[in-house]
Amino acid sequence: MASSNSSNCVQISNVHHFELGDGMRLQVNVTGFSNGSNAKVDLQLKNCSRTWILHWGCIYHGNKNWFIPADHPPGTIYKQMALQTPFTKSGDMYVIIIQLRDPRTDAIEFVLKDSRNDTWLKLNQGNFQIKIPKTDSSTSQPPIPKDLIDRRAYLRWESKGRPQDHDVALRELQNLSAKGISLDELQNSRQISGTNRPALSREHLSSQKPYSCRRRHDFKQWTNKYTKGHIKNTNLPSSALLDRVEKSIGGDDVILQQTYNVGSYEIVVLLKIVGGDYHIIIAGNTKGSTVLHWGVSKSSLGEWLIQLLILMQAPPMDIMPENSKLLDAACQTYFMDISNGKGFFQQRRFLGIQFIIWSGGSWIKNNGANFCVGLNSITSGKVEGGGGGIVKWLLDEISHREKEAERSLMHRFNIATELTERCKNKGELGLIGMLVWLRFMACRQLTWNKNYNVKPREISEAQERFTNLLQRIYLDQPNVREILRLIMLCIGRGGKGDVGQRIRDEILVLQRNNDCKGGMMEEWHQKLHNNSSPDDVIICEALLNYVRSGFKIDVYWQTLNANGLTKDILASYDRPIVSEPRFRTDAKEGLLRDLTSYLKALKAVHSGADLESAIETCLGFFPKDSLYFVKAHIGDKNIAPLIEKLVESRIELRLVLLTAHGRSKDLLFLDLALDSAVRTTVEMGLKDLNSASLPDIMFFIALVLENLCLSTFNNEELIYCTKDWYRVSESCKPNDGQWALQTKAVLDRVGLVLANRSQYYHQMIQPSVQYLGRLLSLDKGAVISPMDVTGLVVSVNELISVQTKVYRKPTVIIANKVSGEEEIPNGAVAVLTADMPDVLFASCFDQNVFRNLKLKEGKAISIQLRLSNLVISEVSSFDLSQNSFSTSSIPQGLTLKKKAFHGKFAISIEEFTTEMDWLASVITRLSLHVGAKSYNILLLRRRVPSWIKVPISAAIPFGVFETVRSDDLNKNLASKISSFSKLVDDGDLSKLKAIQETVLQMKAPLRLTNELKNKMKTSRIPWPGDEGEERWNQAWLAIKKVWASKWNERAFVSSRKANLNHNNFCMAVLIQEIICADYAFVIHTKNPLSGDASEIYAEMVKGLGETLVGAYPGRAMCFTARKNTIKSPIVVGYPSKQVGLYIKKSIIFRSDSNGEDLEGYAGAGLYDSVTMDKAQETVLDYSNERMIIDKDFQTSLFRKIAEAGKIIEDLYGCAQDIEGVVKEGEIHVVQTRPQI
Repeated sequence: MASSNSSNCVQISNVHHFELGDGMRLQVNVTGFSNGSNAKVDLQLKNCSRTWILHWGCIYHGNKNWFIPADHPPGTIYKQMALQTPFTKSGDMYVIIIQLRDPRTDAIEFVLKDSRNDTWLKLNQGNFQIKIPKTDSSTSQPPIPKDLIDRRAYLRWESKGRPQDHDVALRELQNLSAKGISLDELQNSRQISGTNRPALSREHLSSQKPYSCRRRHDFKQWTNKYTKGHIKNTNLPSSALLDRVEKSIGGDDVILQQTYNVGSYEIVVLLKIVGGDYHIIIAGNTKGSTVLHWGVSKSSLGEWLIQLLILMQAPPMDIMPENSKLLDAACQTYFMDISNGKGFFQQRRFLGIQFIIWSGGSWIKNNGANFCVGLNSITSGKVEGGGGGIVKWLLDEISHREKEAERSLMHRFNIATELTERCKNKGELGLIGMLVWLRFMACRQLTWNKNYNVKPREISEAQERFTNLLQRIYLDQPNVREILRLIMLCIGRGGKGDVGQRIRDEILVLQRNNDCKGGMMEEWHQKLHNNSSPDDVIICEALLNYVRSGFKIDVYWQTLNANGLTKDILASYDRPIVSEPRFRTDAKEGLLRDLTSYLKALKAVHSGADLESAIETCLGFFPKDSLYFVKAHIGDKNIAPLIEKLVESRIELRLVLLTAHGRSKDLLFLDLALDSAVRTTVEMGLKDLNSASLPDIMFFIALVLENLCLSTFNNEELIYCTKDWYRVSESCKPNDGQWALQTKAVLDRVGLVLANRSQYYHQMIQPSVQYLGRLLSLDKGAVISPMDVTGLVVSVNELISVQTKVYRKPTVIIANKVSGEEEIPNGAVAVLTADMPDVLFASCFDQNVFRNLKLKEGKAISIQLRLSNLVISEVSSFDLSQNSFSTSSIPQGLTLKKKAFHGKFAISIEEFTTEMDWLASVITRLSLHVGAKSYNILLLRRRVPSWIKVPISAAIPFGVFETVRSDDLNKNLASKISSFSKLVDDGDLSKLKAIQETVLQMKAPLRLTNELKNKMKTSRIPWPGDEGEERWNQAWLAIKKVWASKWNERAFVSSRKANLNHNNFCMAVLIQEIICADYAFVIHTKNPLSGDASEIYAEMVKGLGETLVGAYPGRAMCFTARKNTIKSPIVVGYPSKQVGLYIKKSIIFRSDSNGEDLEGYAGAGLYDSVTMDKAQETVLDYSNERMIIDKDFQTSLFRKIAEAGKIIEDLYGCAQDIEGVVKEGEIHVVQTRPQI
């Protein structure tokens, strides 16, 4: 039964058998902990025909809740608050072996999951439970070797400067041994073996292993992603009490739900609307007689908190529930088994109610304060503004209570706890409001203490309550974790009363031990006793530096000033500090010892994300080698190994952070500290990267990317970027141009991801910053700083902001952002941008060049294209008159004739034209029915080789829109459109949107429906109505959207610039079945970058082509091909598009206007093509993309695309812009038009 590993160590083993049905059996061999050995659980599935998954966790003795062990078998993922490990095939059975290191583990619990059939296998409808055998108590720990103790002591000496720590090292090693870490593991541990010779150790760490040999994590398991719907609907888990209350009163019309846990009590508050009035339901799991002591708030929801008897308002008699009695300034109501108070709060304009509960001989309170139910939060709601919007009631409440909050940090944190409890289910915006307020506080924009004495333990306890709440939200609401991390960076960890009390007690010890009871130290002592704050950490650090420097007073002030503390600030405290420190020189050693110790006490309360303090707090229960290394090497100049261990520590923390346990908050603050340390360490080492080797730079970036993945909740795209970065790193070829292009594409995409995240949070946070900043009368310069510029070189943020402007002099526009949807303003001769639109502008990727261009505001410059480079120079003499440049981009002398309706609501492709002999006559006939886009489809189908596929098509010809608009079904709408059009013609472009909305209201005449159905079916295009009326309604809406796009602003501005009558534009609709593409491409048969007519330039993206021709950030895959060597394409750019668009089998309705037939007018792309079904965005993973990594596939595919481009150009006799897709290796061309 037992096997002996050593003479003084006994391991206990047990075997368990389970019959699972259908002949399948489970055998579990479990070996218990012993000194120097881990416990092991060996699970064996026999007579099993398919793979099962073990859904498991561990439990401690006396605790039924699962915890997640730090170590787990390969292939394990975290899911549903547990670990899931697949069984692996081993001979004739499936096995899993689990090693357990934590000797406190009492048992492992699990169920089996059949992922194929999504079924669960349980033991008697419960969990399987395997007890871990206990160690034989007669055994003793193995002796710790002396050399191991010496090395451990040296590590402590290196990290702390205490060479006398031999006994402490022995105790630590004994504790680690007792926790199941073997002597072999301790001997081989880097925390022990790597530090006995400092010089060699540091030198060893400086010489990094080859890149390919470095450890690699399976970071795909770190993926977190969510949808917007998930964010909006996320709520905290419901409870049995809440379920019972909702069942009793009905869950409909509930507009507010709050749950409080106070000791063993659970209090539930529901607010619902019945008949237009608010009904508040308060329930608790109390026993016996229970009394609600409550009142209403009129001027401030927090007024009852200030002076209970004076400011609290007794409620009106008509809203008091049954079993109530009125007191002087409150009401008392006895609870019933099921009850709800009835009242007309909506009519009374109350801000809310406050209450406490009497039960079991004591008061039940909300963390020592009153429970609050706000009604203003319901009426104020969310106010949009500047992007993300704000939670107005919350910011108003913060502003109203700031006067109370500035009394002390205790008051501020208590208010923060209350408000966060109320807004925690409001999604990101509620917590963003709290973040902005606390960030203002952390930046000293708000007063920390004013005319109020507060004990440090009271501040510590208030912080403890607040951070405990933040921790619970962190675990329950993953989508707001990034905001919560930012909030926690603004505050300290807090702790029970004794943690804060140490601040008060230990300053007395420090003064007594070092004979410094007067002067500055006594002033600081008084401040600490009455209003301790994060400033005290800075003061203590300044004193330490002052003592270390040999009592140089300049060093003291330098430390203070570097951290934002001035003489004026010190003197402004309620207990001012106006003296400078003066110590006895012979007290140096004692001061260093006691100030260092006292700094830890201060950081424990005020510095939650301080790295050294966080490590010290967590090492006892999270003893990882990487943490010991970080602690010993903080501040090293050789940053690569330090960053690696910082990131490795975060990776080890990742799963533990997702599990609720007693030290979750401490580990969360540790993770924040490690994350912050990565950033500061990277910043410290940036200057040295210029001289680093390329593999080291690549590895450095890989570590930063891994850290970003760990810090970002919606991190799917960052995960893919990291995978792609490892791909280019492993194929590092410094002198290979193709490798350089691939590497640049990955970095471009990372830049886009970071820019998107930055823009998202700016849009979400800035409205709250501006609104609350105004309410609190903060410096406007700290909130927003707008700037206007003018000149020959014009710098703008977004190109769209100047698209309707007419420049009377030649103008170069420097634009920060270009979407690709804008019109180029009249008079603009160039547009330069650092953005990456997929349009043919000049994109400047060198920020130094771009910055210098912006500095040329108002100067005249010349821009010339030399190959693929721009040559930019200032012009000394330049005629700025209107005649000195031609606006060649503005068409001159163009006329456009309106098309008439020729009696058909729908036509097949054969009816597009009847003349095919001569192109000129065909176009003449064509103009009667459909546009060039539709005709070109007919021509391609009849002229190109069979290997070039062309989709089957039908069309709604010219004049149908006008006919439908004038039908009796839509006469009222026609009148509206006419009225709005007159206003637009008079210059009111805002009415363009109104016209579009009116067009979408039109109804389809029966004749149109019948003719369209007939033509689509005879053309072998699926008729949507066959799938039901709703599908036809979707198709009809898509058709109307195409027609409505005639009135989009860009198209209207473009026609006006060309002096064309917008009313003469007519819209046919080309109808095609969508090809579910693997790739989409655009071919320019004349290179538009160089103007070389002998070279083809093509771009490709994954999925549908909308990401290529639309305003989707990132670059496409690009290649060129010489027409005389068409089979040798050259890649000139790799993709950084962030998403691909994919769609189920559907139909697309393409715009086909008569403006696209007009020679000299760039009408293509001005109008919308609309799919019947919405395409789905998919975040792209390029790390295994064949188009990139398979050279043979790439060459073959690009060659076919280039050949198709040359064939079509030869067919038309002029340069073409060709759009198409690739499906299963076949080329499909969906449209072509002359290249302009």
